[in-house]
Amino acid sequence: AQSQGVRLGAYKSLVNVSDNLIYLSLSGIMDYTGGTPDVFSQNFGTRRFSNGVAGTDGSKYYVSLKDGEKWELFVYDFAKGVWLKEDDTQAIDFSYDNGVLYMLSLDGKIYAMKSDDVSDELVDWYAEFGEMTENADEKKIHKKFNLQFELLEPKASVSVYINENRQGWKEVYRTAFNGRKMGSIPIVPTRCDFINIRIKGKGQAKIYSLSKSVMIGSDEN
Repeated sequence: AQSQGVRLGAYKSLVNVSDNLIYLSLSGIMDYTGGTPDVFSQNFGTRRFSNGVAGTDGSKYYVSLKDGEKWELFVYDFAKGVWLKEDDTQAIDFSYDNGVLYMLSLDGKIYAMKSDDVSDELVDWYAEFGEMTENADEKKIHKKFNLQFELLEPKASVSVYINENRQGWKEVYRTAFNGRKMGSIPIVPTRCDFINIRIKGKGQAKIYSLSKSVMIGSDEN
């Protein structure tokens, strides 16, 4: 039936837990193992949610559900067979890595979902740009890159690595939190045909821009 499919817009509620496909439908949270899906959110009574974002650590199903204009975070414990409400967090996404489920909330914070609590631990992260080259009919060389960023919490840090001509990564810059203020990192590679840039950090940070200037003959752009 139509009501048993994934609710429109709630595709992020789809999660596979031990070969059980869990998702939000018009009828509630569904459990599909083959055949006809079953509703297992009867504890919510007549409440019907319009959207949901979910994740799992393998034993629990975490889902942020929208009721009207309000969001609430719930967790279903498969071992105990019970639903619990965590808080009123609106989750944007979940990601599972190295045994820990992480949640990105609307306010930009990342939480590690451990045991029955939400942890404020600093999370390691990185962003890697695609390989860049300036080879063309005119001989171009990389002159300089400039990274604009801001560290948003104490103990946060950021490091920059470059990989020139596919020879491996090397760290070229590292800094730690020193009050909330904009930072600027100059990245000056050697003359090379190819370059990758990787930004690694711990804790909350905001990357504003990565700009590049190159030399074409004697002209800088």
